[in-house]
Amino acid sequence: MAGSDDNGCFTKPTEAMIKNSLGSKMIRQVDRARDLIVRLGLRTYAVKIVHTGWSGPYRGSGQEYVMREMDILPTPKIASLNGLNESLTAVGLDEVGSLQLTEISGRFSEAEVTGVLVNGTPLDTKGEQAYYEVSYLRSGTPIRRRFSVSSVPSYDPEEFQWTVRLERAREDREALTGDPQ
Repeated sequence: MAGSDDNGCFTKPTEAMIKNSLGSKMIRQVDRARDLIVRLGLRTYAVKIVHTGWSGPYRGSGQEYVMREMDILPTPKIASLNGLNESLTAVGLDEVGSLQLTEISGRFSEAEVTGVLVNGTPLDTKGEQAYYEVSYLRSGTPIRRRFSVSSVPSYDPEEFQWTVRLERAREDREALTGDPQ
């Protein structure tokens, strides 16, 4: 009957219920299966979130330095590289565009996926910044490409994964040392 109170017949989701659900417990097994793809050499790149700070009194002032890094493991899937293009600018070629990461482990929180937390450490919004870094490991010295989160990440509990859209950003870190340029 329309308007009747059926609340007694249904389960209201709670944080505790979700945390202790079979779906949450399956995340570890799904992560192990995804890691097999990495072990087979089919994901030839590394993904991490990097927090940097600045020697000056505010973000962008002084010299940039790396504060901490967090590897995203198992390595997520880059859904498409078709969104990255080279653009001719006054100073040369510049990569622009976006990409999407899928299969980011469900064990991460939304704060970790967005970079607000790295290894449990919160982002100091006054003097720090967080960004994704993708390094292709195929051959030679890998290029460290910097990306910023361009939209709110989405979580799909049926796929045990986060999806996040990234926008190409500047400046990449030095390939060999990892020092900001």
